[in-house]
Amino acid sequence: MSIGDNDMMMDLFRSEVESHSEMLSDALLKLERDASDTSVYDSMMRSAHSIKGAARIVRVEAAVHVSHVMEDCFVAAQRGELQIKPSDFDLLLRSVDLLVRIAEATKDAEPHLEQLSDEVHDCVEQLKCLREGRPHSTTAATTAAILSDYWAMATNSGSKTSTIPTRMGPAASPRRWGWPNGSPMVIRS
Repeated sequence: MSIGDNDMMMDLFRSEVESHSEMLSDALLKLERDASDTSVYDSMMRSAHSIKGAARIVRVEAAVHVSHVMEDCFVAAQRGELQIKPSDFDLLLRSVDLLVRIAEATKDAEPHLEQLSDEVHDCVEQLKCLREGRPHSTTAATTAAILSDYWAMATNSGSKTSTIPTRMGPAASPRRWGWPNGSPMVIRS
């Protein structure tokens, strides 16, 4: 495969992650609102499977591992072997966001993927705990990544006032930005 073909395949991988992560996020939020709507498990399983396949083709092992365990969780939930609880949605949404960050990291090169390795490992371990019905929690690497995201957003703004999204609770999803009352956090410099 030539370098041009490899770039094209990486672009395709990023496109797959983008489209399927959006579907996964929407489906998870729908399921969180209405836990009785189990029809979304099939589409979530297929999306995780598609991301896994695309990642495997371009050899992005971090995305392969995360999407594989997510797929296992969705298959188990679809079979009735796993009941996804309200506390589990944050982990699953964070996992989707991690897949997006992994895809973005492939734009620059390996060093950016290396920076995500601890977070990928933690995410995979937490998803395995979820799949096995054991407790899972946010680890130090995940917390560090969350704080790093906040700092990047705060310092990349060109304005004197930056609205920095915050998560409600240590294991909350980036889909739930704001103070616990729902309003955004504003920092003035």
